[in-house]
Amino acid sequence: MRKIARAATIDAAYGFFFRNIISIIGIVWFPALIFAGVAAAVIATVVPHEWLFTPFNGPMDFETFAETRLSVFMTATPMIGFVGLVTVSMMRVGILERVLGNRTGLTLFYFSLGGRVWRMAGAAVLAGIVMGAVALVEIVAGVALHFAVSAIPNIALGLVILFDVLQVIAWIVALIYIGIRLFFFLPAVIVAENRIGFRRAWSLGAGNVGRALVVLLAIVVPICFVTGIISEFSVMPALFPVMEKFSSQPDPEMAGTFLKALLPVLPVMLVIHLIGALVITGTLLGAIGKAYQVVAADETV
Repeated sequence: MRKIARAATIDAAYGFFFRNIISIIGIVWFPALIFAGVAAAVIATVVPHEWLFTPFNGPMDFETFAETRLSVFMTATPMIGFVGLVTVSMMRVGILERVLGNRTGLTLFYFSLGGRVWRMAGAAVLAGIVMGAVALVEIVAGVALHFAVSAIPNIALGLVILFDVLQVIAWIVALIYIGIRLFFFLPAVIVAENRIGFRRAWSLGAGNVGRALVVLLAIVVPICFVTGIISEFSVMPALFPVMEKFSSQPDPEMAGTFLKALLPVLPVMLVIHLIGALVITGTLLGAIGKAYQVVAADETV
């Protein structure tokens, strides 16, 4: 099995994003608009309109909301989740099709409900179930080992604590290993091979978990850092004068003033974080697609 070239994969990922930024925006804007429209419709239907303009109204407003509309909101939440899952899967498929060469030329609009999108969505659900099951098994095993070690005659409490710390670290490392090995290549396998190939993704991940982790960190950490810095410099000038007036004692009026000061900068924060999410998504999928092409290059699928 070929190994991921860390530096080359990172370079290829960033290069893919910046060479294809217009097409990536063309792929994601319509699915994102669909999700935003559904979410906005639910909010407009469920949340009292005065709440959108007056952040602090007191406990009676929430009590009325809970009695009249909370059940509707809880019913609508799964629908928002489903639409979000499908639209995110659509974006991933569209971008990976471009990474893997299935889609060429300039893309200004993208919409698909084909098999790859449903496989991607199904894989995301299965991934959550699998990782939840693995975490549950680790918790049960960890508790069992704790009691087994604690039952050793005359064992010092310090040794039990040390054992628990070490086993927690080991279980976390194992969870990260399983997650990366099983799911790093999975999106590319779904698009390239038209199947939810967990076994295939696991096989491709052999010997590449550490390399994949380096690639993930090299993409996510710098982008999140830059996004955070830009967000801070954009928001703090508007909020700092209000924050200076806060006292150590809780003050509902000041809380309301703070929320009102926050409202005008929320669109700016939203735009900044959406751009950051776009860069992370496009670059990360570029890395996954390029790594898949390298690792699977000498194999007959």
